Amino acid sequence: MFKKSLKMQPNRSEAHKGIGYINFQLGKLHEAKHMFKQCLALNPTPNPVFEIITGNNAIAPFKLQTTPRTKLGRIHLINGDSQKAIMQFTEEIKLQPYQPDAYDGLGWAYLAQQRELEARSAFKMAIRLEPLNNSAHKGLRKAKEVILEKRLSEKTKLSAKFPQTNPN
Repeated sequence: MFKKSLKMQPNRSEAHKGIGYINFQLGKLHEAKHMFKQCLALNPTPNPVFEIITGNNAIAPFKLQTTPRTKLGRIHLINGDSQKAIMQFTEEIKLQPYQPDAYDGLGWAYLAQQRELEARSAFKMAIRLEPLNNSAHKGLRKAKEVILEKRLSEKTKLSAKFPQTNPN
């Protein structure tokens, strides 16, 4: 239907968005990226899509609002480009400050850049906005683990550098 719509109206952003979502679900990330970019070029503020999230990424099934920008951010994350992902998620948050998928994605992008404190903050906001999103809960646990490991490592280094003497 989306392809038919594009043939009739080639500048229809919603058709580009729909094909982008289908390609994303099929794992055709290059095609999805192309369609999402075309969608945003035609309409910088397209309507969001609600996806039903189940399985390992949900504490219980829930509807998650996503957008072409958050999907582009996910594609960049999957492709290992956390900087571009951060740009997409940040842009989405500027447009929609209460977008839980953008905060969740931003958290994962920050973790990829070893920016654990920022990741922790992003995941906390994602959970505040969508408490059933298990991806954000997993990310928050991961960020806290890395922060703790770094702090323990720093303490160990300090202890080795300045050993305490026992007065007894």
